[in-house]
Amino acid sequence: MTRFQKTFCWLVLLTGFGLFALGVRSARYRYHILQQWPITVAEVTRSRVVYASQDRKPRYLAEYQFRYRVEGAPYTASTSVVRSDYRDAQELVSRNPAGSTKRIRYNPANPAEMEANAVYNLEFFKLPLIFFGVGFSCVFVGSLPLLLAAPRPKREQVTCPNCQRLMDRGRRHCPFCKEELVRY
Repeated sequence: MTRFQKTFCWLVLLTGFGLFALGVRSARYRYHILQQWPITVAEVTRSRVVYASQDRKPRYLAEYQFRYRVEGAPYTASTSVVRSDYRDAQELVSRNPAGSTKRIRYNPANPAEMEANAVYNLEFFKLPLIFFGVGFSCVFVGSLPLLLAAPRPKREQVTCPNCQRLMDRGRRHCPFCKEELVRY
């Protein structure tokens, strides 16, 4: 294995560990939201579907605007969910039309920061799972060539006088031709 190949494998391996660490941090933050942020009832003041295309790929945002109170102080916040299909985005908006109420979680240190869809599901933990998956793949792809190219301790070997094959020293019989080996 060349020096360049080793360096590249180490870079891929370290990138994998970095992505895995980001996944852990992101998952801990998401878990913190679920455990520490209080729940309040917010009124949906606006919900709509907005077309937001990038690179010729259609993207639709289900945008929401909320109004809620924390300890008597009014707050407004907005959030959006990205979908690639207009019907999916429209279905999300129809679940929470303007004038309806929704339970949200807000940051007690900064009540203007809120999370509308904080629940234990794959969508809420999607980003940490992506980091874990890509990080694990990078660790596997980076470490496999390094492990295969690692020097291994070599045992002393002897040649069978009958079949001329190599085998580890210390055997009484050749594993290939079953010939008794002469001790040296």
